[in-house]
Amino acid sequence: DESLLTGESKPVFKTVGSPVIGGALNLDGALKVRVEKVGEETFLSNVIRLVNEAQMSKSKTQLLADKAASILTPVAIVSGLAAFAYWAIVTGDLAFAVERMVSVVVVACPHALGLAIPLVVSVSTSLAASNGMLIRNRVGFEEARKVDAVVFDKTGTLTKGEFRLARIELFDKGLDEREALGLTAALEALSEHSLGKPIVEEAKARGIELPGVTGFKALPGRGIYGLVDGKEVYVGGLMLLRELRLSVDEAYKAEGGEPDIPRGQRRG
Repeated sequence: DESLLTGESKPVFKTVGSPVIGGALNLDGALKVRVEKVGEETFLSNVIRLVNEAQMSKSKTQLLADKAASILTPVAIVSGLAAFAYWAIVTGDLAFAVERMVSVVVVACPHALGLAIPLVVSVSTSLAASNGMLIRNRVGFEEARKVDAVVFDKTGTLTKGEFRLARIELFDKGLDEREALGLTAALEALSEHSLGKPIVEEAKARGIELPGVTGFKALPGRGIYGLVDGKEVYVGGLMLLRELRLSVDEAYKAEGGEPDIPRGQRRG
């Protein structure tokens, strides 16, 4: 799971020799990792460097402000000197003339441009980074105000990008919802499948104590099996249901997608 680092919500499959990003989460199985980069060479350090470089780069507005400041600063100094000369000649009071000169320089000096815009740049870049948006180019970020259409990757951006238990449908009137969820979660707690996690979490959220499981067996590509409190329980998708000769309403296939929604269990 590299979602916190790359934004990709779907788990990334790794094989022998595949690069692994420091900070990624291993979701399935065990692995040995050889560290090839440390310190400033790591992915996280590159991200930090990217943010720092963006803060150091200048946008069009900042470049314009710097140009204006380079012109206005000499003007302010000349104006201050002119004010000093004028009041020194007119009043003969050098202290008064110095006060007038300082007043003119302070008012006319473009220090606000030089201070305010870099502050806005720094704050906006930091806020964007804290919300998961890395700014590589200040000019591009500034031009984004003209954007009137945005294309998003739906999964993990507009949605959470993770499975959840939407609802429970019972086809066996001899079971209640809590019992069905407990039986299923007891098996899924021993499984490494990503669909099992939200089922177990829902059972825990409802305060359901998971019963003991014996004879647990993974059925590759089909589901899982085990004895839960002496009951023979199967959990799986359509392939397993067909194998067990159990039918599923076509409406559920169309609504939830073939592998996700159907859950079968047989009591013995």
